[in-house]
Amino acid sequence: MPKKKGSALTPFLHFESKSKSGKEKGYIRLTPSQFYSDAVMDLSANAYRVFICMKFQAKGNREFIYTYDNATQDASISRQTFVKVIDELIQMKLIERIPTKAYAPSKFQFVEGWKMYSSPRRDLLTGDRKSKNWKKPKRQPQRKQKESEKETFSESKK
Repeated sequence: MPKKKGSALTPFLHFESKSKSGKEKGYIRLTPSQFYSDAVMDLSANAYRVFICMKFQAKGNREFIYTYDNATQDASISRQTFVKVIDELIQMKLIERIPTKAYAPSKFQFVEGWKMYSSPRRDLLTGDRKSKNWKKPKRQPQRKQKESEKETFSESKK
């Protein structure tokens, strides 16, 4: 992220930018606390991509307009996927929809609800996160004893 030195911006390093000068049109603000939060870590790949594109579209503002056309252009997703992704971002409390007039572009705002989101994959006792592929351990089925083993066991008790 470029930093201001007086009135000039510090350019990005050569491995951070395609431009030779290191100057870019914009960048996003994503703090480590938000990046590693349960809400962001539990996002699907498409939802994460759209969330980052929304950050670019907002240009540091809290309220922004983001349409289906933006999503197809930026994130290469279908209309159905866009609807699912918006619902997921709202459920994770990263954004909320601002009511607009009919046929007006969709308006959203970033919200602070993600701070309170608790992942169902978080172990409440230790605070550790389980991977997305984590499944509850299955109980081993009890081996059925044969009649001869039951008799032998009961004879040894005597």
